[in-house]
Amino acid sequence: MDSRWQAICTVGIIVVFLSAFHLYQTITLQRNNLRETIALEQNLHDMLARNITEQTLASYLRRIETFSRVRTDIIAAFAGRDREKLLALSRPYYESLRREDEAFYIFLFALPDNRAFLRVHQPGLHDDDLSAIRPIVKAVNASRQQQSGFEAGKYGLFYRVTQPLFFDGEYIGCLEFGISLDPLLAKLRQGSNHEVALLVNEEHLRKASQVKQEQEKRCGPAVLLPQGSELFARIAADPRLDCTPDAAQLEVDGRVYQLSRDLPLNDYQGKAIGRLIIAHDFTGHQEKLGKIIRISVATTIALLLLVFTFLYFSIGRLLTRILNLNRSLQQVNDGLEDTVKKRTAELEQEINERKLVNHELALEIEQRQEAEEKLATEKELLAVTLRSIGDGVISTDLEGRIILLNDNAEKLTGWSQQEAGGRSLADIFRLIDEPSGAPHENLVADIVKNGASRTLDQLTVLIARDGSRKNIAACAAPIYDRDNRSIGFIVVFRDVTAQKRLEEEMLKVRNLESVGIFAGGIAHDFNNLLSTILGNINLATIMIGPGQDAHELLRTAETASLMARDLTRQLLTFARGHTPVRQTAAIAGLIEEAAAFILSGSKVKYTCNFAPGLWPVDIDPGQMSQVIRDIVLNASQAMDGKGAITIDAENIGGSACGEYALPAADYVKINIRDTGKGIETQNLPRIFDPYFTTREKNSEKGSGLGLAIVHSIITQHDGFIRVASQPGAGTTFTIFLPAAGG
Repeated sequence: MDSRWQAICTVGIIVVFLSAFHLYQTITLQRNNLRETIALEQNLHDMLARNITEQTLASYLRRIETFSRVRTDIIAAFAGRDREKLLALSRPYYESLRREDEAFYIFLFALPDNRAFLRVHQPGLHDDDLSAIRPIVKAVNASRQQQSGFEAGKYGLFYRVTQPLFFDGEYIGCLEFGISLDPLLAKLRQGSNHEVALLVNEEHLRKASQVKQEQEKRCGPAVLLPQGSELFARIAADPRLDCTPDAAQLEVDGRVYQLSRDLPLNDYQGKAIGRLIIAHDFTGHQEKLGKIIRISVATTIALLLLVFTFLYFSIGRLLTRILNLNRSLQQVNDGLEDTVKKRTAELEQEINERKLVNHELALEIEQRQEAEEKLATEKELLAVTLRSIGDGVISTDLEGRIILLNDNAEKLTGWSQQEAGGRSLADIFRLIDEPSGAPHENLVADIVKNGASRTLDQLTVLIARDGSRKNIAACAAPIYDRDNRSIGFIVVFRDVTAQKRLEEEMLKVRNLESVGIFAGGIAHDFNNLLSTILGNINLATIMIGPGQDAHELLRTAETASLMARDLTRQLLTFARGHTPVRQTAAIAGLIEEAAAFILSGSKVKYTCNFAPGLWPVDIDPGQMSQVIRDIVLNASQAMDGKGAITIDAENIGGSACGEYALPAADYVKINIRDTGKGIETQNLPRIFDPYFTTREKNSEKGSGLGLAIVHSIITQHDGFIRVASQPGAGTTFTIFLPAAGG
């Protein structure tokens, strides 16, 4: 084979390889484009499905909330359990919703005991128990909060919105709206050219006893329901159909469909009871891909024929020119060798000179690296120091923008260094004055204005990012450089909430001790006088004898004196405290026994929830029983003898004491919550004061010493008691008792 044919074959092989590579790339690109188009259309349809679903269903969430607030006449009829009046008032509203949207179907009022009171859509059916067939109704009655989600019933799959109803502050039951899913599927079909069906979990489908499906196919734990789709009705019987994966491809009647499972249908608990399954028709895209591949193959073959023809006729002239060029290049190469030798000698000399310069640069670089390492070490030492400081540290520039927060500053403010960097100090370090609630002026502006550092006392409150409040002590000052120029500001602060709370507790204890000493002296003297009075009354009663008018008056005076003696005993108990005779005991039984005793015969219900493994405590059982009885009695009176009391008890380890502002130890925490009318905010600080009461001081309501004695007993047990209340939201007493051996 001569040089001409060798060249033709060599170039031809290269051209064939390049053409094949180009054809492969073209086909791959088109297939990728097809996959991207399919994914894009699937995403667009998914967005369309979600938008239609959210717009349709969200409107009913708003409607039912508006209904519960605005239609007070209907709510009042339901509260009065007047079924005929409730139907007459609700029927026009129900019919207007039906005219507006044929998907709206269910309009149900349910009682707190989960019985159906009125079905506006089926007035003749009522008083049946919904606990088993309407779990969402049971959940709303239990939580008294709105719930919504998809749920299967006798008549098919519905989206249900269940709203709790209140009348004059009392819970009276719930209202349920039910929207059928079939009209929603019709909207999805109108919004695209794809077919839509349902995949419903078989256990939920069995509830639809009144719905008959023409075609259905099992797909794992789910059942395929065509829901009026002609395509899915045809392919439901196809044994090749596998609708369990998230995506599958199927060919029907010469057309290619991509099946995808979109939009989960979640119940009120967020659990999926089914999904939408969508058939995307991509036949046109497949045909377009085949056409492009055929055109690319034909074009490549034509180009190859053209190239081989060109090579055959022009390769001779091309080889001649190449040989001439080779000779010219040889001559040039010979001349270049001499030039290279001369230039090499020059470069060797230049390299030697540069080596000397490089050595000097290496020394300079080494010195600079040593300086940078020292600087990095100092920075690391500073960072470690800042992280180790127990106080929060914030530094800013001259404009008050955040430069640095240490770990404690991040914890106290709720902002991380990354999030806070560059933001204004006033945005991150929000301060108010505790007594007045007025915000503090900008610290940076205040320092610039006065030219001196600023100190904040314990009456300053820091509002963290999550809205929590902490009492802090802080100091802010400018930062100066070596030339005594201000380059920024630094704020150092610490959380003194626990310290402030303990100081308040100690002050309250000292005040109670002072009042107790004073009350004890008066009670002692008064008790001596009462003894004399009672003795004389008894003698006078004996001397007069029964049947005399004065006899009854003396008996009345004796009864009043005995009541006064009981009051003085309470004062003496409060004043002396009766040092507890402690013994290690389990607190759970004592709590339940005391609550059962004080609520015996009352309409007030109580519930005890004790954590497993509750620690024993060192207590005086008699005194601690008195504490529980007094608090439970107060709660019962606050609820006017009706309502519910919840008593919880759990262990609090020493690591969690900071959260409750307690000295480090192991505690048993007891919560006593009622559903009464609560305590006014201005009265909370005074409820443990002797003789303070919000009720009338008479023989029925008490003397106002109960909670003062409770506080005294808890304090003598080295424990703590706190109260939290809001008007109309009940009251919670929290007791912390040291665990035995803790």
